[in-house]
Amino acid sequence: MQRRRGTGKNGMNLRKSKNRKDVLLIQLQEKQLAAKLTQRIRRAFSKSKYPGDDRLSALGDWAEGRDINRYFTGKRWQQCLQTRDAYMLGPVMLFFLHVDAFSYYLPAYLIHAIEHCGYTDDIASFFTKRFRPKYFTLSALTKEQHEVLVDVFIATCHNKDVKKQAVGYLRRSLR
Repeated sequence: MQRRRGTGKNGMNLRKSKNRKDVLLIQLQEKQLAAKLTQRIRRAFSKSKYPGDDRLSALGDWAEGRDINRYFTGKRWQQCLQTRDAYMLGPVMLFFLHVDAFSYYLPAYLIHAIEHCGYTDDIASFFTKRFRPKYFTLSALTKEQHEVLVDVFIATCHNKDVKKQAVGYLRRSLR
């Protein structure tokens, strides 16, 4: 029996199998990168101090503010990763956090996004001029935390404009 050109012994298309190996290799590299990034995030934010129950929500008594207070009260950012609440760890909630709570819970949002989506574009957009609230400041973040954020956004942002603006903002705020 004569084999078709480009097929292996079992009749499998070699081009597809090669591409499949490439895909598996890329997936493995992405998992390794995600693990390294989450490890760096955990290390950089490990000594962050809880902002206090009265500094969680920027909304006061609105429905989202009550949700934030109910969910985050007394909770360390590491505990948020155990519950994996998609609603509360969705990037839109970052807009409703008090500036101190934002700095404190940011690592939970980053790790959640990396592990579940593989990208951080929605979080990075918070660091662009278009979406950044006027009261927003990065003064609570250390130099190491800034550097980790820059590396995370460089590695995981798919939108080039968002990546450029977010990384530029972070680098300028370091000076």
